[in-house]
Amino acid sequence: MTAILRNILLTGATVVVALLGVLLAKLVHMPLPWMLGSLVITMAVSLLDVELFGSRLKLPSWSRALFVPILGIAISSRVTPDVVAGLIHWWPSLLTVIPFVVALQLLNYRLFRSLGGYDKVTAYFSASPGGLVEATLQGANNGGVPTRIVLQHSARVTLSLLFVPWFISALVPAAAARGPLPRDAVFFSSGIAAEFAVLALSAAVAAFMATRFRIPASVMIGPFLVGAVLYATGSISVQVPVPLIDLAQLIIGATLGTRFRPNDRKLLVSSLWMSIVALISSFVLAGATSILLYLAGVGSIPILFMSFSPGGLAEMSMIAVALGADPVFVAAHHMVRIIVTVTISPYIFAHLIAGEHEDVNRR
Repeated sequence: MTAILRNILLTGATVVVALLGVLLAKLVHMPLPWMLGSLVITMAVSLLDVELFGSRLKLPSWSRALFVPILGIAISSRVTPDVVAGLIHWWPSLLTVIPFVVALQLLNYRLFRSLGGYDKVTAYFSASPGGLVEATLQGANNGGVPTRIVLQHSARVTLSLLFVPWFISALVPAAAARGPLPRDAVFFSSGIAAEFAVLALSAAVAAFMATRFRIPASVMIGPFLVGAVLYATGSISVQVPVPLIDLAQLIIGATLGTRFRPNDRKLLVSSLWMSIVALISSFVLAGATSILLYLAGVGSIPILFMSFSPGGLAEMSMIAVALGADPVFVAAHHMVRIIVTVTISPYIFAHLIAGEHEDVNRR
């Protein structure tokens, strides 16, 4: 069997396993079955070291970069002239993201140091509330333990994706029943085909340019911004088909799940309790921030909680879509969170953390 054929079969097998997870998730009425179902089952299979066609489950490295822009465009379709006009009312909560990010990272840093016994570099970059790649690289360059940093981020994001939908669904039961986008049939015509072509080309160019200029979360932010302009100006009206959104969720979930390795099991078990501690502290701070902003008249507690909860930009935005919340509001806050984290975090480390006396052995 050639390597190309093996990779094709392995990709197909991974998608089939992910679809099985979706089916099981729907049977137990799990929120976001396409994303969470595929994530849970591929994570379990990966940690159990199950092999198919002589290899572990995996998807091509380009698959996430191909499907994340679809979610960016889908979310941008909610940007209407009314939404643009309402942006001016969001500034209090968007500005709040800055002190929130700083407070959350320093809080979890102290928890990783005092409870987990992490060295200061590993603790600080494990506590980063965004930018997995940037945090891992900066942590490794400063002498941290990159494997533990990756596992802490992966575990925290995974746990957040598992718990946030359940929490919001319980808080607002009707939300889980609302669909993400109109499910009307799409009848292709030359005009609609042209709009899809414009969307696809625009998303590809925007993702490329955002990546070229090293914008954080480039494959999501680039297509989202260009899609927002197209929809807000009325240049495009066609909606991304729901089956394509479901497929994008499946691929993103499976990509996250297959990130785990069998060799990670021991370190994951030893790190899991600290991931839970960090997640709880994140939820508490996000909840307190949401209540304060709600009392200030900024928005509802559920949508604010989603906007400040830890998690990936694409994943948290998709939770908002699936639960009937305003995905543009949520996406805007998570974009600011990532940008603030990536830009401010290194300076805080250099001026506050790097010179701190090291009194705990690296574990």
